[in-house]
This record gives sequence, structure tokens and C-alpha cells, in this order.
Amino acid sequence: MQLITKETKGVEVYDEGGWQVDLVQLEKYLNTVLTNRSFGKSVETFYYGFELFDFGGQFADFLGKMKGHSSYRPKMKAVVINDQIDFRVVKHESQITQLKIVIQSILASIARVGQMKRKPKDFDFEAFYKEVQNALHRYISKLKENPKG
Repeated sequence: MQLITKETKGVEVYDEGGWQVDLVQLEKYLNTVLTNRSFGKSVETFYYGFELFDFGGQFADFLGKMKGHSSYRPKMKAVVINDQIDFRVVKHESQITQLKIVIQSILASIARVGQMKRKPKDFDFEAFYKEVQNALHRYISKLKENPKG
């Protein structure tokens, strides 16, 4: 099983700074944990689309349309779920708090598989959720011990 993050950031994230979560590092960690794990035959890749922007900014209307987007792609054996976080809410938070918000978003995205209209038949998303949840708990514990990563 593989979890791939697709990150989109609004210009304000680059202009103002303040975002401290390294999604590439987080993805690498999760995929190390998930290597050689299977949660059914229908899904081999979970795509987590992450959008971080100012909900009151210039792209809010355009990007807002993708909030909650989810799809199952049987030919690719993939689930695609998109989530958004308002940069205004998180930009002054600590690295750990920002990471907790991302973790909540990832887990909520996995949980949404159970509510999809067209969902994979052979995918134990609940076991996948628990595995990712446990891995993320260990990740945040390690980060608390060594904040620089």
C-alpha cells in the first residue's frame, strides 16, 4: 500500500511563511510503514490531496470547489480524496499543532472512504485508518522529541 500526498499551497503561504509541516517527510515515513502492507485487492494507492490557502484570498472560490472531492479509480486501484486547510487559521500555530491539524485531515480523508457513493469493494479502509493513525501517533511522538525533524 502506498499513500501519496499532493500538496497545493496558495501564494500567501510563500509570501507570509509560517508553514512548518514537511509533507514530503511525512509521506516518506508513512510509506516506509505501509511498505508490503495490503488492505485488500481494490486499492494499492491512496492519494491525499492537500490544499493550504487563505480562504478569504483570491483563489478561494476556485479552490473551494475541490473541498471534499473524493473518487475511486478502479483501473488505477486508487482512491483520491482532497481536503483543505485555511492558512489564516494555522499560520501562527506551532509545528506540532500544525501537524496535528494535518493528521486530523489525513484521518478524516481515510474515513470518508466509507461514505463514498462509489467505493472500492475489497478495501479495508478501517484497518488502513488504524495503521495510519498508529504510524502518525509514532511520528508526532518522535517529532516532539526532536523538533528539528
